[in-house]
Amino acid sequence: MKVNQILPFVRFVGFCRSLFKNYDEMIGYECRMFYIINGSGELIIKNEPHLLNKGDLVIINSGVPYRIMFPQGAVTYYLIKFDCSQDHSDISSESPGDRASD
Repeated sequence: MKVNQILPFVRFVGFCRSLFKNYDEMIGYECRMFYIINGSGELIIKNEPHLLNKGDLVIINSGVPYRIMFPQGAVTYYLIKFDCSQDHSDISSESPGDRASD
């Protein structure tokens, strides 16, 4: 993709609270940005754990399998789902992505 082809599409922006302790490994259709407001957890990419703490910002590119482990109800964060183009703007904001094992 060339710089002049970038036309961002923001699919979702929201304030979230961890609902589960362990989330299934996912592959996002879009890039995902997490900003941790409170609490801590773990992000696992390619079997490598990364600790997430209050104030951390992480961006996961589309197509990258990842798993998040947050204590249930203990982590609050902002989540932004976005594409760098309008190519997939037809995909619903409700779509969490695919499970990596599917």
